Amino acid sequence: MTPIGQQFFSMFSSVWSPPERIHFENITIVERFNPQWGSMLWITVDDEEIFEKLLLSRNKDLSDLAADVSASIQQFLIRRELLRHVRQSNDLMGDGLR
Repeated sequence: MTPIGQQFFSMFSSVWSPPERIHFENITIVERFNPQWGSMLWITVDDEEIFEKLLLSRNKDLSDLAADVSASIQQFLIRRELLRHVRQSNDLMGDGLR
């Protein structure tokens, strides 16, 4: 939407690589601009919000932010996949009283 939002998206796209063998539907980046405060950025993975940040027009470290966000999303996807496997495991079946 704004130049800073477009710059962030471009940098994020250049560093993003999805984790191998982990399924997800989509990553959504939403920017809302407020002339007084700057741009608010929200990132969701499969309709689950995982990141939000206020981007100011003087933010100079967008490449570092894009790399950090990319790493955070990768870690989120890996943790979610591990939890999915644990929940499907028979080790946790029952109440443990038998």
